[in-house]
Amino acid sequence: MRHTLQREVAELSNADVEWDGNWLGLWPNISHQAEAIRATGVAARPFLRKALADPQRYIAAHVLLTMMSETPFCLSGEAFNGLKVNLYADGRTEIADQRGELQK
Repeated sequence: MRHTLQREVAELSNADVEWDGNWLGLWPNISHQAEAIRATGVAARPFLRKALADPQRYIAAHVLLTMMSETPFCLSGEAFNGLKVNLYADGRTEIADQRGELQK
């Protein structure tokens, strides 16, 4: 199972997260693959922490780690637990590279 989970996290990408906004703030919609990883819980955390350093996976890893956390987190129209996300009316989403700030 551990090797399978490690492979699943290795196949995870930032494209597994789509962003939406509502009156509470930003909310990520995750793919079925990402949901399966989230459902494994604690076992996925070491692999997701390593993925935080990868520019192609850090957003998805941050979102999943946040969703797995039992600690309350900041939710706003500008950021999801510290990850700044720009949503535009035309459907575009822009997220600057924030790996250094999220790994602190």
